[in-house]
Amino acid sequence: MLPPAPKWHHELKSHPFGALFEQAELSHLQSHKEMRSWTEIDREDPHAKGKQILDCMWVYIYKFDKHGRFQKCKARLVVRGDQQAKSRTEDTYAATLAGRSFRVLMAIAARFDLELIQYDVVNAFANAELPYDVFMSLPQGY
Repeated sequence: MLPPAPKWHHELKSHPFGALFEQAELSHLQSHKEMRSWTEIDREDPHAKGKQILDCMWVYIYKFDKHGRFQKCKARLVVRGDQQAKSRTEDTYAATLAGRSFRVLMAIAARFDLELIQYDVVNAFANAELPYDVFMSLPQGY
């Protein structure tokens, strides 16, 4: 039985898998660097002046293989969108597959004896382009 995944970055020092989660953080940040998904600027930069700067947080999870065996620790940096000022002209949501839609797709696959293949796109969200800039503080520990 694995211990619960950490909730906060500062818990990594005392967590039994802390070193693996720290490695996952570095890997995640490296993928952002490779994708050029952000640019680090000073808070006083003219582009950031007067803009809302959102906080961020780390989300830690365990990944398992198809047999339920522990595979690796994963860390994902997320912006605190709940702090974002609400806009009257823009939607602020992330589209996800609804449970009902998923069940319909599974029923179709079962009915026609189709093979299903699952793909895991590493950091898929880093490939998404935003039509505007989002300003975020650096993550804790960096």
